Amino acid sequence: MNFAHNLFLLMFNLSQLHSRSKIIELFVDGMNDAFRPVKFNYLPEKGSENDMEIKTRNSFFGVVEIENEGELSDENRSLIQNAVQMLAVILERLVFDENRNEEKLSIEKIAEERNVKLQQTVGELKKARKASLNLIEDLTEEIEKRRKSENELKESEERFRLVMENSLDAILITNPDGSILNANKAACDMFQMTEEELTRAGREGIVNLDDPNLLKFTEERKKKGHVSGELTFFRKNGSLFPTEITSSIYKTGKGELRNSLIIRDITQRKKHEEDLKESEERFSTAFKASPAPLVISDIESGLIIDVNNRWIEMLGYPREEQIGKTSKEVGIWRNPSERDRLIQQVLQNGSFKNEYIEFNTKGGEVIIALWSAETIMQSGRKVMLSMIHDITERVKAENELRRLKENLEVEVEEKTSELRERIAELERFQNATIEREFRIKELREEIKLLKDPEL
Repeated sequence: MNFAHNLFLLMFNLSQLHSRSKIIELFVDGMNDAFRPVKFNYLPEKGSENDMEIKTRNSFFGVVEIENEGELSDENRSLIQNAVQMLAVILERLVFDENRNEEKLSIEKIAEERNVKLQQTVGELKKARKASLNLIEDLTEEIEKRRKSENELKESEERFRLVMENSLDAILITNPDGSILNANKAACDMFQMTEEELTRAGREGIVNLDDPNLLKFTEERKKKGHVSGELTFFRKNGSLFPTEITSSIYKTGKGELRNSLIIRDITQRKKHEEDLKESEERFSTAFKASPAPLVISDIESGLIIDVNNRWIEMLGYPREEQIGKTSKEVGIWRNPSERDRLIQQVLQNGSFKNEYIEFNTKGGEVIIALWSAETIMQSGRKVMLSMIHDITERVKAENELRRLKENLEVEVEEKTSELRERIAELERFQNATIEREFRIKELREEIKLLKDPEL
């Protein structure tokens, strides 16, 4: 039974109650059960702009506060708006009934007074016409029963009319032979026909008789009395569209069989599902074929949901040793506290990029990597997609380059020191050579003077 049918039954049951507080209490409980984990509360006054007002054209009954509203799909939000509107109608009907009951009590009091007088008169008549009086009493009782039945029927018909007029889903009432008796405004809008055109068209004029689900649908309804499923219908212009439909068999007050059909156009939902499926297929293909190691995991617990082949090749852990276990249980973290620190960034900012991290491989080696991660939606929940860039070789090369550079600097310093010493020795030798040449020159001049004193 889908949400729409469950809400229809809830609102129908609430319409049978005569306590405003009980109706509101059961409505809130029913909504909390149906749309868990979204939380619904009733407030007598409006608290925020997002609260849904319980009001009709003439009356205001408070608001429905919705917590975690972001968890709701557009489809469910539409259902909730419809339900709140129907709740307002039921409460307004209850107020009307309460006013009417007050008037009824007043009338009953007058009737009671008159009845006392009538009983006195009847008592007097009993003495003379006992047989006639018994007949009158029987007729009076029968009339009262009929009047009560007629009033209950009118109330039931009024509730039915309110549901039909205010429902956002198409509602059709049909005979077992498929002829359409009633259609609400939503049905007329959906099929692009007037109610008169729908009654003339009947089931064969709007249902796709070639739909493979049709036979199974009708047989299950006949067997169980109710059924839910998907069928395709035709609009007035001949276009075919998919629907989600709930149907039940019931009896009227006269014992006549009727079928109720609640129909919702799911064209947009189908398109969204197809687009989502294509998107997920594209993502799956890219995920598996990516040359970068990728892993999908639960954000807080670290439970590993999926890994690609490159991830398995990098760490050496087989897929079956990872899927369904937390990353800490697998033992991939060199320093688990670093994982906890970076997860806080994901929870606060939704992502992080190129964080330095060290991993343990199955073979006991340490891989140095840059870790980037961001949150994505998968199957309706937030998970974390991580990409690892292995920089182990680059770090090793940088360390080796740094070591070579340091060694080269030492060697250069040593060579420089040796060169300075050699230069100093050459300078000393040069100075000594210059002094010797000056001395030789002086000696030559002295010898020349000795040879030629006249000079």
